[in-house]
Amino acid sequence: MLSRILFAVVAVAVTLRGACSSVAQEATPAKPAEIWYTDQFTVHSQSLGRDFLIHVAKPVKPQSGKVPVTYLLDGNSLFGEVAGLAEASGYFGPTAAYVVGIGNPDQDYGQWLALRAQDFLSTPLPPALPQSPVTAPIKSAADSAGGAGFQKFLLQDCVRSSSAVMR
Repeated sequence: MLSRILFAVVAVAVTLRGACSSVAQEATPAKPAEIWYTDQFTVHSQSLGRDFLIHVAKPVKPQSGKVPVTYLLDGNSLFGEVAGLAEASGYFGPTAAYVVGIGNPDQDYGQWLALRAQDFLSTPLPPALPQSPVTAPIKSAADSAGGAGFQKFLLQDCVRSSSAVMR
């Protein structure tokens, strides 16, 4: 009896495996995920000479008066989670907030690491960087000291452009 049940389970698993693999071959091309209560746009920084991808999550429930804003660096990787937390706390709790994610459009992992070192550090890294997967994308220590320019972008361009969406 046990062998018949085991045989039936194996037969069903093999059948489902074949069905799932045939469905996977017909899958549509991947598209970026969208969150229904958010806006996304690109802002060009004249001072830094490159574009930034800005995501803005709006409170789901209507708000009156001033609403807090959370600015989130590494917006490409963290925006979905933080926007979801803010949405849940605003829907079920007393305080709603806007979440503004600041990221870089069309980047891979190496570019992301190099841009983080450039934007988030105000002083250069040591000239002799130890070789590791984390430091490999950073071509030279001079590429790591753009924090003052990035701060200027945050305080001027980013706040101005995201404020227009929040009105």
